[in-house]
Amino acid sequence: MLAILALVSSQTSLEVKASATVKHPALAEISGMVQSRPDKDLFWVHNDSGDSARIFAIRRDGSVISPSGPSYGGIAISGAKNVDWEDIALAGGKLYVSDLGSNGNARRDLGVYIVKEPNPATDVSAKATHIPVVYPDQDAFPPAKRHFDCEAVFVWNGKFHLLTKHRSPDGRFPEPGTKLYRLDTMMPGKANVAKKLEEVADMKGWVTAADTSPDGRWLAVLTQFPKASVWIFDTKGVGDKLLSKPTRWLELLGAKQCESICFDGPDRLMVGNEQRDLFGIKLADIPRFSR
Repeated sequence: MLAILALVSSQTSLEVKASATVKHPALAEISGMVQSRPDKDLFWVHNDSGDSARIFAIRRDGSVISPSGPSYGGIAISGAKNVDWEDIALAGGKLYVSDLGSNGNARRDLGVYIVKEPNPATDVSAKATHIPVVYPDQDAFPPAKRHFDCEAVFVWNGKFHLLTKHRSPDGRFPEPGTKLYRLDTMMPGKANVAKKLEEVADMKGWVTAADTSPDGRWLAVLTQFPKASVWIFDTKGVGDKLLSKPTRWLELLGAKQCESICFDGPDRLMVGNEQRDLFGIKLADIPRFSR
């Protein structure tokens, strides 16, 4: 069943200013970000499509952890290719780099790269395991409904989840819906069919990133177009329906083209845009949501 989310709040927008800017030349367009668990002032990021297969570690102030200075090229991910990397997640000491971007909805080589979290001060490369992913409900490439792009992933209860980004049938315009899927298998070299869990018709924009709080209680979802906005969902007692209990929503004014989000501790979010600005947002500043 399709669910349509409605917001009731007297103040639902906030003018935001960048708390930091990433200036390292090799990071031209950050599309994914996640906070490290061992070092809370360390965030793993990567570029969008067209870059080599590599990741970078940055600090909260936007500086890159760089053993070799301005020419530093990041940590190379061996056994991987950046076709369209759009998001990154972390759980159990492993990074999940999502190569699920499919602007034209025509890709047949979707997948996720799993990498043991490296040490950015010493490691120059890390080996990846590739997990092929297919959608159970995609029967054409491209399909009539272009609902099989993905820019938002997260790990919850030990399982990898993804949220789709939707376009109009001609691919030119965004649609505000999303579908939630889960991977119940993670087999290298074999097709892992994502299980569809839920569909929402209106997220007030297309979904560009997601993350869960360190304790798994909250799910943050970033949307974009015409403006960026942040959803907070309560995961307690909802089973598989992780989008069924929205608790907070906020439109971000002045944030430009936002592409990444992650929790920065239990009660704060970090949002990044394509212009490499970082925005710190407290959960308490996001207005409560009611149906």
